[in-house]
Amino acid sequence: MLKQLKLTQFTAFGKATFDFSDGLNVIVGANGTGKTHVLKLGYLFTRAWSELSKQGVSPEGKRAEAYFEERLMGLFRPERLAHLARQGGKTTTRLDANVYGEISTAKIDMTNEERPVGIGESLQWEIGIDQDEATIRTARLVNHAARNTILPASLFVPSKEIVSFFDGLISLFENYKINLDETYRDLAVAMTVPESQRPSELLPHLLEALSGSIGGELVLEKGKLLLRQSNGERLEPQLLAEGFRKLGMLLFLVRNHLIETGSTLFWDEPEANLNPELMRPLIEVLVALSGMGVQIVLATHSLFVLREIEILLRQPEYQSVPRACFALAPSQQGVKVSRGTSFEGVDPILTLDADLAQSGRFMDVMD
Repeated sequence: MLKQLKLTQFTAFGKATFDFSDGLNVIVGANGTGKTHVLKLGYLFTRAWSELSKQGVSPEGKRAEAYFEERLMGLFRPERLAHLARQGGKTTTRLDANVYGEISTAKIDMTNEERPVGIGESLQWEIGIDQDEATIRTARLVNHAARNTILPASLFVPSKEIVSFFDGLISLFENYKINLDETYRDLAVAMTVPESQRPSELLPHLLEALSGSIGGELVLEKGKLLLRQSNGERLEPQLLAEGFRKLGMLLFLVRNHLIETGSTLFWDEPEANLNPELMRPLIEVLVALSGMGVQIVLATHSLFVLREIEILLRQPEYQSVPRACFALAPSQQGVKVSRGTSFEGVDPILTLDADLAQSGRFMDVMD
């Protein structure tokens, strides 16, 4: 799980610190305040240990620096790495992250036994970007974590849905230079898993309702995503409304254990192209998952989403959900970050002010 991010002279940020909760984290701000950038950095650092380990690369040295340079270029798609440095910044661009994993412990399965708690292990990353040479200057793991440290899966859901163009997406990334960042490829690769025969223990009732809302569930057959309808027939996802495709994808990720207890799910603008009727069940599933050990990090500028989250968190079954709210606002020193446990506890949110001002103008016209 992602515990903390510190950004120094990175894109729109001068100096900013994000302390994340283990449950629901919501980042809100106007366009250009760096919401998506925070999600992508969190995603980068929660996957770095596992990806470097699979490649047999030490988390320090030139090969690790090359890995971070390649991933930053792939996730942000700048022309040069130096373009990720804040314009006019007078200090070195730095990225610091604290990610929490665990060392597994041996266990004997017993009936009704809860999942054993492993030994916690903190991974503290430091990354420096040389603005003149446009390269990673340092990439190191401050503490020398145990080699058998495990980080549960981390997923990033971009604002554009991928279900409608899933077929051939991975091949496009492998053979062409396309105008999509690597979060799309990563999600497509993750979704190529065979269908799980073991039912998910997460939210069976909510997921059943979600399946009913879209008239079935997404399945992967011969490399293609299809909607398996309740009557057994298959339907191409291109024939579904985009909102149904988003709900179907979330159902697919949970049902196939791509989202599990301990996972971190980053979702950029979940409200995109969703009408309020479909937005409500989506938000409830995300809030409920965050109360079951799944870390959720959302970026939004939707007043409807924020209100729906506040309504849900005030209900008895969700009041104990760990939560953190972040409001981003531009300033001459870089984007300012305000943190609280509710939206009432953070600085005024500019993007919401515009919505509220419009409501006032509307009421004036109607009077």
